[in-house]
Amino acid sequence: MGKQVSVAGDGDKNERGTAPLVEPCQFVPRLLEQVNDSILNSVREATGEVENAMHQRLQSCGDKKKQARQLNLVTKCAHEYTGKIQSVFEKNFDKFELYVLRNIVAVPPELEDEVDRLGKARNIDATSKAKCDAAEATVTESKEQQLARELSELRQTMRELTTQQQNLKEETKAVEASNAELKALLEKLDFLDQAPSTTLSPLKWTAGQISTLQASLQKMGAIQVELEQDTAEYKRQRVSKTEYRNLRQRFMAHTSTVTVASSDELKQLGTRLRGV
Repeated sequence: MGKQVSVAGDGDKNERGTAPLVEPCQFVPRLLEQVNDSILNSVREATGEVENAMHQRLQSCGDKKKQARQLNLVTKCAHEYTGKIQSVFEKNFDKFELYVLRNIVAVPPELEDEVDRLGKARNIDATSKAKCDAAEATVTESKEQQLARELSELRQTMRELTTQQQNLKEETKAVEASNAELKALLEKLDFLDQAPSTTLSPLKWTAGQISTLQASLQKMGAIQVELEQDTAEYKRQRVSKTEYRNLRQRFMAHTSTVTVASSDELKQLGTRLRGV
């Protein structure tokens, strides 16, 4: 399995392997950096796939406000999902980092001589170093804890900045797509600027006719309500079926010749029917 060298342990053998591994070779820091980058890339890819899947499940609709609300909800859910994953990853990665720094790292046999040579070149005195470590243990631990806290805060800030950068890129793409759609729409409507006034006048006349038609429909609705009220009143008074049928036929025959403009006559007819 090879020589076992501790990164932060005690003893002559362990102390001899501390400096060569951490300082000249930079093995442990690079290992932790690669693991961190690999996991962050996996988290970003998983988050992107989840967000794409949620976008595909959205129902397309003509209401732009509803569609915007759906997109905002998807983005919010994706951010919450990413935040939870990153929070769990930070806790476990800190534990993993402490484990790697405090436990044994295996050195291949072919590197044992190189480790010994580097240790001798630095003239490490295991006995004197052990005595110094005993006196400086408290100071070293406090510095390590402070550095660990600062490192954790910096990583959290870096992840937040990375997430914000990705969100800004996505928003930029969405804005560019919207601008392209608006430009295409404006190009399609350029003919209105060149159209003569005689072409646009019928459109105004049609709009006025539509307003008149809507007002007439509202009047007819009011007349229908009054007719239903009259019908209910006749039924409550127990009018004979024959008399009621004759009155209704007379009323329908009269309304068939009435236009929308004679709504006052319909109201007068309803008043007469109530008086019968």
